[in-house]
Amino acid sequence: MYRETKFRYVVQHEETGYITSKIFTFDEIEGGCVNEWLDSIPRYLVVSKDQYTGLKDKKGMDIYEGDVVDFPETKGCSVYLGKGAFMITNPRGNKWLLMQNAFNCEVIGNIYENRELLEGGTPND
Repeated sequence: MYRETKFRYVVQHEETGYITSKIFTFDEIEGGCVNEWLDSIPRYLVVSKDQYTGLKDKKGMDIYEGDVVDFPETKGCSVYLGKGAFMITNPRGNKWLLMQNAFNCEVIGNIYENRELLEGGTPND
């Protein structure tokens, strides 16, 4: 199975704190599109480069590192890359594999633009 390699670049304006993001394919990154984009938005600093997990949530939305996802029984879980696999941690610190659970989750935001969605903080792996 082929997994498209994509990254979500999250940037923040150094004066206003405004955060925005843009998704690039690996081919676009190699072709210099990221640098062109960054040159077109002066005074923005890269906050994060989040890798696409290759998975979609129950509504068909791409899931990236740094996303906050909800499950029917648990809200405010964060997605991260840990120990060679994409993982999820809930606000109580429990961890499990994303691959086995993605079909049941819903992306509700990401930890950079919606930190208030994440009650338990980010994982330290």
